[in-house]
Amino acid sequence: MEKHIICGIYFLVNNKKVVYVGQSTNILSRIVGHGDKIYKEIYYLICKQEELEILETHFIVSLNPEYNKTHSAMISLNKYRLHNTKLDSFQKHCIETLSATLACNYLNIGSDK
Repeated sequence: MEKHIICGIYFLVNNKKVVYVGQSTNILSRIVGHGDKIYKEIYYLICKQEELEILETHFIVSLNPEYNKTHSAMISLNKYRLHNTKLDSFQKHCIETLSATLACNYLNIGSDK
């Protein structure tokens, strides 16, 4: 069975709370590297490669996931970038929708974590 390559932002979720936000040009292969994190569900938002940084930054800053806190220097820099970057209307819509409801795609990979 051929696996699809999905470029986007992904959310590791445990007990209905986002515990990690990441980005990848190949989400399915990237998630394998998160064996050190406790999560039960994965959600993702498909986006273009050039949108990865700004969208990931927004979600890390707004959701403050527990496993992203180790990157505080990066987050501070990205907060600056976030406030100095203009988003198009589609990006704003995605951010508003996801921030409010986490209404993005659900990826069932059978994680037992």
